[in-house]
Amino acid sequence: MFFLLATDPPVLARPAPDPSLQPGQAYQALPVILEGSVENFDPVARAQQLAKTMPRKWCGFYEPFANASKVAVILDFREVNAVGQMVALNGEMQLGNVKTLVQGNLNAKSDQLEILPISTELIPGIESGGSFMGLEGIELSGWTSSSFANPGGKLVLNKSCADISSEPPVVDTIW
Repeated sequence: MFFLLATDPPVLARPAPDPSLQPGQAYQALPVILEGSVENFDPVARAQQLAKTMPRKWCGFYEPFANASKVAVILDFREVNAVGQMVALNGEMQLGNVKTLVQGNLNAKSDQLEILPISTELIPGIESGGSFMGLEGIELSGWTSSSFANPGGKLVLNKSCADISSEPPVVDTIW
């Protein structure tokens, strides 16, 4: 057998009685004031700023995970346009001696990048259908292949083509 007991609904937030109030006197509701902002970042404004100020030429190297042979890369954006919080990228990429048109998107809020090579004739290890994906903007991204047999690789780019070296920097120790 079930019995239904009638009770008052639970009150989760009831103000403590104010000892200074006289019987019959009502509580005064105080306004809630929020200081600051939950989010004051404007990704649309950042996308517009990136479209104006982002370097158009990037240089670096691509290194496949399958072997240690690095390939020089030059990425030249010819069109950079803000579209909402995204930056639409169109241009050309030179991978070694092979040139290909590229299209891409950079999310101004999260710095996620995707660049798609358009040509079907690419260097070994990079085939059509794959893309370069990055989580930290343009400087560092990885090749995501359309084939499970290809382990991919990393693409490292710099804003200045004069600072590019194929060798890792020498780190001096203090010992």
